[in-house]
Amino acid sequence: MITSTILIIALVSSMVINFIFVWYTRKLLSYLEMTNDEAREVFSSLVDFEGHLTEVYGKDTYYGDPTLESLLKHTNRMADEMQGFLQVNEELISDDIEASDA
Repeated sequence: MITSTILIIALVSSMVINFIFVWYTRKLLSYLEMTNDEAREVFSSLVDFEGHLTEVYGKDTYYGDPTLESLLKHTNRMADEMQGFLQVNEELISDDIEASDA
């Protein structure tokens, strides 16, 4: 009798803990997806800025200006870093979603 009571308590406790872990994991995935969406928006703005800067740099008045050239290179590096960040996060999200679906 005591053994079955202990087993029932352990089973219920395990179910509650598992439910909490599943809920917390889904909440984290939702937050990560939201963060990734915002990062995509920032990346899109950065790409627009890069295009605008390239257009300005290409004009006769500013062509060859070392300040704009440096700014353009810096923007390209930032865009590359942001792209890497987005790729890692998207892989992480897809792996976590596949794991939670299984």
